[in-house]
Amino acid sequence: MKAPLRLAARPCRLCGGALSALERMQGDVCHRLDCRRRATAQRREAARTADLARRQRTLARDLDAPAIAAAPVLWLQAYEARLVPLPAAARREQVAWLDALAAAPAELGAPAADSAPEPAIAGRVCAFCRGRCCALGAFRHGFVDRALLQRHADDAHGGDAAAAARDYAGHIPKTHVKGGCVYQGREGCVLPRTMRADVCNGFRCAPLVEAAQHAGSAAGVVVAMGMPATAPRAAWVHDAASHPLPRRPRRLPR
Repeated sequence: MKAPLRLAARPCRLCGGALSALERMQGDVCHRLDCRRRATAQRREAARTADLARRQRTLARDLDAPAIAAAPVLWLQAYEARLVPLPAAARREQVAWLDALAAAPAELGAPAADSAPEPAIAGRVCAFCRGRCCALGAFRHGFVDRALLQRHADDAHGGDAAAAARDYAGHIPKTHVKGGCVYQGREGCVLPRTMRADVCNGFRCAPLVEAAQHAGSAAGVVVAMGMPATAPRAAWVHDAASHPLPRRPRRLPR
């Protein structure tokens, strides 16, 4: 008569607690709720990473650009930018704000605009994100203040603040991101860089800082955004263009 099969004792790989015989038969994670949740999250993350790598390889074949398959992946915090018609009240409020700024006394010594060129790849990353950080502008009139208005007036209109205010009013889009800045459009800020506030031009999230390090690289970067349980929205981004990663591998022509 054969001796019963004995499974070697081993700990849960997540908490280190001893696994029961049933748990050892089912895997390497115990039945504690926290461990099961962590294990599920890890499986989802592994599946999502594998899916993204597969999509990178597919685009690399489609574009005949092998470097895409090795491009580093930058994960952006999940954010849904839903375009809606700009409410008429929001437009009137912004125009009234601009008119009030133009009527206020000029502020002397307005700082010069940041003239440092932005790497093209950084702008494309922002366009992919669609401006999660821009939501803060919804509560600050797009960060347009008297000093900024005067700077644009001096640069473009010989100091005429009323003309500068008309410029800012003329850039107010018909649609914008729901809950976002009045100037937050389909691909981020609709204002030219020289008309944006310094806080907008100067802010850099961690993925944007990393993306700028790959400026000029043939491999570029892959930017991805999505919830853990869903296939991420993703694109290959480099200095010259952006290409969305395919959702499923496409059959290539023979």
